[in-house]
Parts: sequence; C-alpha cells; structure tokens
Amino acid sequence: RGHIIADLSFYHIAYILTKHHFAVTEITRDYGYDLLAHSFSPSGEPEAGHIYVQLKATEAVKIGKRNKLVSFSAEIRDLILWSEQPTPVYLVIFCAKNKNCYWVDVQIYLRSHGVDPRDLRAKGRHYLTIHLPSVPIDGSHIDSWRARKNSMMQRLREIAK
Repeated sequence: RGHIIADLSFYHIAYILTKHHFAVTEITRDYGYDLLAHSFSPSGEPEAGHIYVQLKATEAVKIGKRNKLVSFSAEIRDLILWSEQPTPVYLVIFCAKNKNCYWVDVQIYLRSHGVDPRDLRAKGRHYLTIHLPSVPIDGSHIDSWRARKNSMMQRLREIAK
C-alpha cells in the first residue's frame, strides 16, 4: 500500500499546485526531492525560478495533543541539501486517512529555530525532528509559496546586476 499512498500524495499536491499557478514536474529518481514546480502569473505568463517539494506519505498522521503539531524525522543530509538551495524547499506530509497535506518551508523553519544542519552533522546527528503546523494546506498557502519564490528570484536578480 505504501506505493499507492505515495502516488496519491503526488497527485494530490500536484492538483493543488496546478490550481494555483504552478506547472509540476515529478522527479522520478529521489535525490532529496519529489517534485519541481515552476510558477506562472494569473495571466499565464511563465515566471523565473522554481520550488522544490519533498513529499512524505503516511496512512495517518499523529497530531500532538498539547502542541497540535505534526512531527517528522528528517535526515540531516537532506536538511543540508534543502537549506542550501537558492529557491524555496517545502516538506509536505500527506495523510491518506484524511486526504490532507501538512507543510513547512524548510529553510524558514531551520532559520527560525537557529538550526544549522552542518553543525548537527558535525556533532554526529543523523536526524532532526521537524514540527509542522497541523493546518491542512490550502490555496492561500500555495499563493504564499509563489510569492516567496518570486521574492527570492527578485533578490537574485538584484545580486546579479
């Protein structure tokens, strides 16, 4: 059943992204990412840059009773890769039971928690528990992904001048 849930997770998030001005490409060899998404404006014009998404699918998520967060154990090697990308990287947990996706912007999460994955690796750590909000993904979240990507691309253009 694991491969079925993985497929469901891809098609679920791809549908949501496509509805909100992204064209989605599946990455078939998993080297830390499951999909790449390029954005386009509401009028259909392609926009520079892209986002990466790492999907994790599960039968059911456990939401913390006290903190109302979804927990996920991420490999340090992946966190290093994700933290060093010049464009946004999102970790998305798909719950097959309720057909919801929960997400976190990995780069912002690490920065806001003062976490440097390279330091963790130097200390011999192999995993870090990431806590995601238990709010199911919706269109406004995807719109914020596009806005963040466009903001990052604008900063890159300014640096390149």
